[in-house]
Amino acid sequence: MQRFDCRRVVSCLAVLFLSWCAAIVPAEAGSIVEAAVAIGAHDLFVSPNGDDSNAGMIDSPLRTLQEAADRLESIRADGRITVWLRGGRYPVTETITLDAHGRNNVLFAAYPGETPVLDASRAITNFYETQLNGISVWAADVGALLAQRDFNAVYNSEGALTCARTPDEGSYFRARFAIYGDADRLTFKQSGEVANNNGFRAFFANDDMLIDLNNVYNPKDIIVRMLHLWKDESAYLAAFDSISGRIELSRQTSLTVWPGDRYWLENMREALSLPGEWYLDRLEGTLYYVPEEGQSIDGFTLWAGGIERILTIENSSRLTFRGISFTGTDSSIGETPDFPQAAYDTESAIFAAASTWLRFEQCAFERLGGTALKLYQGVTDSAVVDCRFRGVGANAIFAHGVNLAEDARRTERLDLSGNDISRYGRNNNNAVGILLVHVADSIISHNEIHDGYYSAISAGWVWGYQYSATRKLTISDNIIYDIGQGRLSDMGGIYLLGKQSGTVVERNIIHDVRSMADDAYGDGYGGWGLYLDEGASDITIRQNIVYSCGSQGLFINYGRDNTAVNNIIAYNEGGQVEVHTKESEPAIKLQSNLIIGDGATLFGATQSDMIVAERNLFWDPSGSLGALYETLQRYGFDKNSLVDDPLFLDAGNADFTLDEASPAHAIGFVPWTSELRLVE
Repeated sequence: MQRFDCRRVVSCLAVLFLSWCAAIVPAEAGSIVEAAVAIGAHDLFVSPNGDDSNAGMIDSPLRTLQEAADRLESIRADGRITVWLRGGRYPVTETITLDAHGRNNVLFAAYPGETPVLDASRAITNFYETQLNGISVWAADVGALLAQRDFNAVYNSEGALTCARTPDEGSYFRARFAIYGDADRLTFKQSGEVANNNGFRAFFANDDMLIDLNNVYNPKDIIVRMLHLWKDESAYLAAFDSISGRIELSRQTSLTVWPGDRYWLENMREALSLPGEWYLDRLEGTLYYVPEEGQSIDGFTLWAGGIERILTIENSSRLTFRGISFTGTDSSIGETPDFPQAAYDTESAIFAAASTWLRFEQCAFERLGGTALKLYQGVTDSAVVDCRFRGVGANAIFAHGVNLAEDARRTERLDLSGNDISRYGRNNNNAVGILLVHVADSIISHNEIHDGYYSAISAGWVWGYQYSATRKLTISDNIIYDIGQGRLSDMGGIYLLGKQSGTVVERNIIHDVRSMADDAYGDGYGGWGLYLDEGASDITIRQNIVYSCGSQGLFINYGRDNTAVNNIIAYNEGGQVEVHTKESEPAIKLQSNLIIGDGATLFGATQSDMIVAERNLFWDPSGSLGALYETLQRYGFDKNSLVDDPLFLDAGNADFTLDEASPAHAIGFVPWTSELRLVE
């Protein structure tokens, strides 16, 4: 008998991932591990210990990747050329450019057994002990670094450190009400609503913020961070009125500031208090750090974020990057409002456009201030496979085309598979693990995406039923969990928007998606497992397991001609399936699904006639069967459906294996398999 065991799935993937990690453990910086490698006649070698005046041979390597790229332009030879990067750290102070003037058909590869690291960060050393805020701290002179460029990110070997903030992590201040422009108070419509896209240049602090920001050290360096709806806003403090509590920002917000919105203050000297926190005094050119227990000041080093873009690729073809690490970029706060969706306009460490047959494999993207990898307009037939994204400031992978039927800038035929994405959206909490905007004919498969504050996979960029270039996506065999974590609202483990003819979502496991918690302000909603937003149409959802999410397992705002078949949707706290908006025709057909509640309503606030259901199995072990039957009859779902215990092997431990005697077989439910999910 074939059995589906979620616990063993995660364990198996963990073993596979750890084995892969062991294979790419970085060599000691500067070390050389000789290996049997086929070296082509025109191959080039680069080493941190090399020199750009060298010949580029194995015994006389170049020093920079840019020099190697420039040398490639003059090589006249058929076939692929390899640029071998020896292990160690490559400081990147200017963006490396590969474009139409360079050579195509090139492999940029880590030398076997070694890990080259393209690192934009800058070392902070020579710390000394001092006192600040009545505690012992370490300080370092960073005036020379600030003279080169400002920075907003500080890293240790594990990732980004917390900038001194008040209140501390996990707590927030609350906005009282907002100011439109510079003077007019927000006025509510009769409905009590105002458009979400009204930005504000100022808001008023509530009574919980008792700090007179005019009497703190260097208030102009304080950053105001705000969480509201689906957006994470950042701006510098421009002014503060200690009588009214008016907080003026350096730039307008992208969304409406609502009473009760959460905010906190960063880089305030008086807030430096907890181990691992830092504060940057730009007036004195000093960085302060609170040491953690067991740390020694001798030789202690931190790293300041450097340039925001490491690599630009344009008008190129058949470039492959294998086994290379990219790290150490910074993030910045602009003068104009952000785009309000999905960290859309953050800078990326790697930017590619108008190129074909690009491939990133077994690469690592870590300790980055913005988006890791952006495949922009005109990138086709390309892949990002078996890569690791960890500690990324914004989106991990962002693919972006144009919303036109025929155009050279279309982005399509991508393979984004086998990647491990964790701790994304650290600077822009509303960032996405894998974001697809106007992308077609692509595969997003076998990724593990977890520990993010917003949607794991998001596809589509057209609200409603207008033409959408997004189509024929295969989103399959992904494991998604620990998403949202109560910070923002309106998210899904997998989020789909607009018409998407031929898109299939199958064999994914999604659990523990949680939005901003509901409280007295009522500002939290939408921690959905599968989320079909405005106009989502022509989508097939099959053979997925969605459980233990904070809201519904499957939520449809509105849409048409969608089908959900052979899924397990179980034990989601806000209900299992909901269609929010009433339209002239059903949004989805449910067939042969196992829909299991546990004291939560099965269908939320579903509008009547918006779901067509046949041959499903419904069960609620904690509720009244009479009430369950009544619900099914009210929606007309009682025909050819069953109300019965599905006989999961151990649902309490996320093992949804079916007993041989399960009644699920009677409604046509078929257990599914794949190469990673088959448990004998």
